[in-house]
Amino acid sequence: MPFAVVDLSVADSVRQLGQCYHPGSAYNVALYSHYALLAASYGGLIVMDVQNPDTIHQAGSYETESDIFGVAVQGDYAYTAGDSGLYVFNMAEPTSPTLVSCLTQMGNERNVALRGTLAYMVGDGFHIVNIANPASPVIVGSCALPGLGYDVALYGNLAYVADDTCGLRVIDISNPESPCEIGHYNTRGYSYGVAARQDTVYLADGNYFGVYRYCGLPALSLTTPNGGEQAWTNRPFTITWTSIGAGSAVNILLNHNYPDTVWEPLFTHVANTGHIAWTVTGSHSHQCRIRIESVTDSSLADTSDGNFIVNRGEIALAPHLLAFGGVPVDSLRTQHFWIRNTGLDTLQIDSAASDVPAFKFLNDWVPFLPLGDSAQVDVTFMPRDTLHYNAHVTVYSSGGESALQCLGYGMLPNALTLHGNLPAEYRLFPAYPNPFNVRATIAYDLPKSGTVSLRVYDMLGRTAVVLTDGFVAAGSHRVTIDGTNLASGVYFARLSAGTYIQTTKLVLLK
Repeated sequence: MPFAVVDLSVADSVRQLGQCYHPGSAYNVALYSHYALLAASYGGLIVMDVQNPDTIHQAGSYETESDIFGVAVQGDYAYTAGDSGLYVFNMAEPTSPTLVSCLTQMGNERNVALRGTLAYMVGDGFHIVNIANPASPVIVGSCALPGLGYDVALYGNLAYVADDTCGLRVIDISNPESPCEIGHYNTRGYSYGVAARQDTVYLADGNYFGVYRYCGLPALSLTTPNGGEQAWTNRPFTITWTSIGAGSAVNILLNHNYPDTVWEPLFTHVANTGHIAWTVTGSHSHQCRIRIESVTDSSLADTSDGNFIVNRGEIALAPHLLAFGGVPVDSLRTQHFWIRNTGLDTLQIDSAASDVPAFKFLNDWVPFLPLGDSAQVDVTFMPRDTLHYNAHVTVYSSGGESALQCLGYGMLPNALTLHGNLPAEYRLFPAYPNPFNVRATIAYDLPKSGTVSLRVYDMLGRTAVVLTDGFVAAGSHRVTIDGTNLASGVYFARLSAGTYIQTTKLVLLK
């Protein structure tokens, strides 16, 4: 892998001054005199002479048994962090580094920062090592990290750790024998690099770059909701929070469509630590967040890291399976299911979809269902071939989504009587689509053969279209209404079969 030196003296131009190939993959660099020390996997510690950028060259190396990822220099010693822990090198002769000591109790380490007689290591945990005697480093304190620490920066009594998927961690190092985490921020990306200038922290976070500030004590922390939870209107939803040194009461606020709407107060002047049950109100939303803030200092606050969902009403479908059996090819059979609102608020029905076109919906949607109410939905099955069909019908609503399964198979028309799949009763189904532009389909069931009349009438009771008039065999049938020569308006289709008479309304819109 190449090592390069670039000229940064011109603000708007970067020019490469020199480059040199070296073995392994370098992960970090530190400067010592006119040398650059590289931490490399499959290469160990590599020493590059950079005194003359035009003639950069490898001056020395020390090949370690395992990968190293971080390096820092203090005095004549280089300290590296790697898979085998801490390696300490004497750099008095840079062309020939000497391994002074190796501390392996820590295991998988990724980087190291130095201050005085202490080294601060991150990787599988956070470790403080006494390096007063470089030949005999000793671990003096440790604390766990939730992720894998990749980098560490020091400021005052704080260590800031870039902790991979677990974001930024703040460690109190005032007592080296007992370091402890006192704050964190769950970032959006993967945290690999960190730098600190006074109380401001700069974090390389995968595809994101973030600037943070640890405000110190006191602190408020919202525990739930913190993103991904679901709440239902008119049901209790628990909000929990803790505080460190926040003596005043707190206010709890809601943003119902974060970040597009304002924060609204939910509770005021409640205890600075505890939990409270919120009886959920408002409309359906996927972008809700809670904020908790001090009554006396609104800057002392914490907000949900992610959105939670408010569902309005609760949806249930019954039955969960519609079995249509065998249906003649290009014929129609209808069954129905019920949408039930099992929640404590009005349910808004948004839409429904079938993943197999042979199954369609006949009736118009009921846009709202009051609590405890139900609505019938008719589903038609019209096979186009002698195949087995398996579909999932999903209903989307303010209470979430719910699905049922539809099964059926196509038959040859003359197989109908062989299987005995005759309708059990007379039935006239709503037109589809309705309203319609030019053509619509009307389906009807006959449990036995006989004389059938199916006519379309206008609002004055005049016959507009004769669809069927004569003998029709038992079974499921469908006919097409051609409204080309009809005026826009309301019509009625009337089916007469024996003593059965039924009417359905149609709306023609051109």
